[in-house]
Amino acid sequence: MRQLTGLDTSFLNMETATQFGHVASLAIFDVAGLAEGAFFNSLIKTVEERIHLLPLLRRRLVEVPLGLDHPWWIEDPDFDLEFHIRVLALPAPGTEEQLAEQVARLAARPLDRARPLWEMYVIEGIAGGRVGLMNKVHHCTIDGAQGVEMLTTLFDADPAGRTIEPPTEVWKSESVPSAASLLARAAGTLATNPRRAASLARRTTKAMIDTSRARGFKGLADLPTAMGLGQIPVLGELLTAGPRRSSGPRAEEFPILPNRPAPRTSFNKAITAHRKYAFRSLPLADARYVKTVFGTTINDVVMAISAAALRAYLLEHNELPLDPLIAMVPVSIRTGNEADAYSNRVTSILAPLHTQISDPVERLKAIGASMRSAKEMQQAVPADLLTDLAQFAPPALAARASRMVSRTGVANRMNPPFNVVISNVPGPNIPLYTAGAKLEHFFPVSTIVDGQGMNITVQSYMGRLDFGVIGCREVFPDVWSLVDGLGAGLAELVDAAREEEAAHTTAAAIVAETLAAAPPEVARASRKTASRKPAPRTASPRTASPRTASPGTASARTASARTASPGKASPRKAVAAAAPRRAAPASKAASVTKPAIAKTVASAKPANKLSAAPAKATTTTKAVLPTKAVLPTKAVPQKVATTRKAATTTTKVAAKAPVTSASAAATAAAPAARRREAAMRAAAADSAEG
Repeated sequence: MRQLTGLDTSFLNMETATQFGHVASLAIFDVAGLAEGAFFNSLIKTVEERIHLLPLLRRRLVEVPLGLDHPWWIEDPDFDLEFHIRVLALPAPGTEEQLAEQVARLAARPLDRARPLWEMYVIEGIAGGRVGLMNKVHHCTIDGAQGVEMLTTLFDADPAGRTIEPPTEVWKSESVPSAASLLARAAGTLATNPRRAASLARRTTKAMIDTSRARGFKGLADLPTAMGLGQIPVLGELLTAGPRRSSGPRAEEFPILPNRPAPRTSFNKAITAHRKYAFRSLPLADARYVKTVFGTTINDVVMAISAAALRAYLLEHNELPLDPLIAMVPVSIRTGNEADAYSNRVTSILAPLHTQISDPVERLKAIGASMRSAKEMQQAVPADLLTDLAQFAPPALAARASRMVSRTGVANRMNPPFNVVISNVPGPNIPLYTAGAKLEHFFPVSTIVDGQGMNITVQSYMGRLDFGVIGCREVFPDVWSLVDGLGAGLAELVDAAREEEAAHTTAAAIVAETLAAAPPEVARASRKTASRKPAPRTASPRTASPRTASPGTASARTASARTASPGKASPRKAVAAAAPRRAAPASKAASVTKPAIAKTVASAKPANKLSAAPAKATTTTKAVLPTKAVLPTKAVPQKVATTRKAATTTTKVAAKAPVTSASAAATAAAPAARRREAAMRAAAADSAEG
């Protein structure tokens, strides 16, 4: 005997008269060359040979009286393989619509809990000489990842099949335990619940502390959202009340997650027991192309395709909400070290689909950002924390709550926590065979519940994305319209990716042509610059400073202050600026507005004794004072005033004249002794003047 986990039991407790806990798949085989009925007979033989590799096929459920504890698995003493594998045929011509209608009817039938919870249906008569195989298994037994494992166990990579080693142990059935023994086991479990609850509380507290350390108070505030509590009406509003944006340097690293119930749509209401199904296959290469061009993931592209189809559907029915739809995305947390491989190891994340965005590329990028944020928060919570929380839900109480919600129609009066489930299950990328027939497609058939009247699931196989959409016949009848929207959504993303790639190609071609037409030294310099990292920013060689001022100019302090054009300098301020103790700061140089008249002369000698003579002739500008210039109040000796005036005009030219990179480098490289010598000569000249 093996007991179900709390998460496994939750898929049993969710079942009512209108919602079911099983999932299914539709495999399409090419049986060309096989005799009629050969596929069905070969399938039974294949399952018989490999049933010891799939223990779930002979497990039967045993429930605890009064629902006091989780149910148990036993080896079915009345196992009958032919009861679980059945055959039926479609009427001619066997179209895809007829096949989908048959699958919908089979999906609307609950599994018999008195037997192992699985069934297989061989569907013959499909157009093109093909055969379908519908495999229906209860979700309490497997999740999506284990469903793929079951697929690879039953099928082969070679048309001739493979040799299967016989079982090492003889299979033995188990008798159904008595009610007294089940109650005794339940009492033992209930006795240990306080200890397990304390351990769970300790782990939860540790997770909160670790999250607050890693992400601050915002990470702690987002824990209810990451655990899915923020989507529960009333409770979610209490837990996630308050501003959702954090202030701080790391705020932009954590985009906002959904913190309120999703908007209501026509398919977010209570469902019936009737189903509608449609399927469509899209090329995986197109999705990979879009992913590569825009730098996203395949899962982001699948979400964007689904969002485009949902947006088109809602626009067609004139009910697109202003708020984005919210999707629940299952996430596998399997490690490969599970004690029981055939059990559920799955959690989920919630992410907006950004259906309010009309541009497909912007929508794809927004979905990618939301998915990254949701995954970050999901990873902040220990993988098994949420699954262990389900251990403490009494099965009887959970089942009654599910039935009460279904009977009262709560889903018709409240906003749902999310609008749709979108699941992407990666599958094998090699061709598979069974009974000599090649597997062409593998379409998922998922489940729906009250409040979410439709489901989108995709499985990848052999370069294809096989979409399966199931909905309630009364709530979401137009499933074929939605699958048409899936193809259109991928097509518009492919077109946008081609335009983006063409734009990049054109830009690269223009750059290449420009470099080809440029002189060789320019092209080499451009390629060298593009191939190396940018150098740290340095001061411009035009900027005058005490270390870079030319010895042939006025003092560095005066040169840096006089950056304004000499044609706009005031005579009074020009005289004042020439005096070292009254030099104007650089910040005020631009405010000089009084006009001055300048005359340019060429001279090979210094303008005055305050400036050292350069090696060759330079162009200087002498300022001519206006006739009505106002002189300073304090008298200034004529010789000194003239000297200061000439120094100022020389400074103007030095500040205005462009400095080449070669001269700037030579100036910066002048020896310190030469600068000191020039300063000493200037000081001696001042003394002689005095």
